[in-house]
Amino acid sequence: MRKTHVVAGLSLCALLLAGCTAAAPDGSGEGTPVDTPTLDAPESLGEDWLTLGTWADGAEDADREYAEAAREDADVDQMRLSNQYGDVAAVSETYVLEDPNTTLDLRAVEAPAPAYFAHYVDPADPKAIGVTEARTVDGNSCLLAFSDPQGEETAEDTVTSCMRSSEDLTVWVENVEGLPETVLPLLDDAWEQLGGGEATAWPRGGDEPIELPQSVGELSDYSTNSELAYGAELAVIMEQDVALLSGIYGGSAAAETTYVDDELQNRFTLRAVRSDTPGEYVRYSDAERGGLLAPALDTAVFGQTACIVNNELVELGGDEGDLDPRAWSCMRTGNGLTVWIDVIGGDLGLDPETLAGYLDEVYEANV
Repeated sequence: MRKTHVVAGLSLCALLLAGCTAAAPDGSGEGTPVDTPTLDAPESLGEDWLTLGTWADGAEDADREYAEAAREDADVDQMRLSNQYGDVAAVSETYVLEDPNTTLDLRAVEAPAPAYFAHYVDPADPKAIGVTEARTVDGNSCLLAFSDPQGEETAEDTVTSCMRSSEDLTVWVENVEGLPETVLPLLDDAWEQLGGGEATAWPRGGDEPIELPQSVGELSDYSTNSELAYGAELAVIMEQDVALLSGIYGGSAAAETTYVDDELQNRFTLRAVRSDTPGEYVRYSDAERGGLLAPALDTAVFGQTACIVNNELVELGGDEGDLDPRAWSCMRTGNGLTVWIDVIGGDLGLDPETLAGYLDEVYEANV
């Protein structure tokens, strides 16, 4: 039987929205006390992986201050996960080997989640070295990093994350590097200890075609720009991406294209699917503890659109204007439609609010 309990914490408004917008980049905010249901994390995974707290209790030279700080971050992360999936039970935990520098992250929620998505890359392309691919491995959704396809002794692709989902449980094992036969047993163990049953796919959404505009702002669909040298390559990527995205969401209608400006300096890829989906996930880290004004990776919210942003590392007491948040991706979901913007090139990333406006335009035209 799955074990859950309830802890008191802060609302997502304090932990995410207020903490990630420009108005409060340090994550401050009193928040509203709520009762957050949590899953009990397995004390160990496999034969060698222990929770950071368990390891710290048993190691004579353990950095217990570090372990306690990591536990506090995981508690906040756990509340974020719970809120993101509708206030269901959740868990976030870090596991270590004997060397505390070798870690993996486990998170789980009592809710379904879609499989991983990553843009298509031709594995035979030399530029694919180190690029992440989403692939199904033994029925699980995994992210793998391409090895060198040109090497005389081509190494096997390395798994960095794997996940499994059912109607009432999703488990992720992430930020770990290993071969599938090393990582998947850890996912199996976590799934069993958390009471997982038969895995299921994300349900099918809507079939109505999604219409993407020929232009957004000052950018145009790549296919209309005769100066774009890699247009044929993009067409292949778009076709593969749409097939993958539709498959992840049970065969829902999907679309994708890339927009570029006339000078080919600015670009982004926009994709959409006729399905709701959970919001983007950013693992919590306490910037203040690290002496920083804001975490390196954070979330900025503009109305109904959320963007993942990279901040410059600014010390506490520094000027907020020096953070220069650069958008990594943006998304909006609801009413059976999700739209993303990513692969952002040029200076567009420095204006996440404008990107959010572009995304809203496409969303509202199709919802």
